[in-house]
Amino acid sequence: MVVDDHGDMLASIASVLAHEGFRVVEAVAAGRDAVAGLKTHRPDFAGVDVRLGGITGSEVAREATRPGLDTASVILTGEAPPGLVQEALDSGAGVVVRKSVPPSSLLAAIATAVHGGIYVDPAFPVPTVGKRG
Repeated sequence: MVVDDHGDMLASIASVLAHEGFRVVEAVAAGRDAVAGLKTHRPDFAGVDVRLGGITGSEVAREATRPGLDTASVILTGEAPPGLVQEALDSGAGVVVRKSVPPSSLLAAIATAVHGGIYVDPAFPVPTVGKRG
C-alpha cells in the first residue's frame, strides 16, 4: 500500500514498487482511506507520507500496527522537522526515509521495516532515545 497526498509522488512510488515486483494493493491520497485499506487488504507494508489531509502518516502507522494488522510502516517525507522522527518511531513505524531516496534505498528500507528493523535516513536527526510502539 502507498499513501501520499501528492498525485505525482503517489504514482511514482507505486510505479517503482510494481516495477520491482511488488503488488501494490492500493494507492490512496488520504489517511482515512489508508486506514480503511489496511483493514481491507492487510498489506505486508505501507509506504506513508507523513503529512496527509485528515490524519497524519504517523497516525496511519499507529493503526497499521494494531493487533491483527501488523503492517510494517515506512514513513516517507521530504523533510524532518524536530520531533518528526521520534513521533514516527513512537507510532510504530520502523523506517523514516526521504521521498527522494533512490529506488534501491527505498527497497532496502521496506525490507528493513518488514523484518522488524529500524532505520532512519542519515539526512534526518536521530533521536537520542528511541522507542517503538
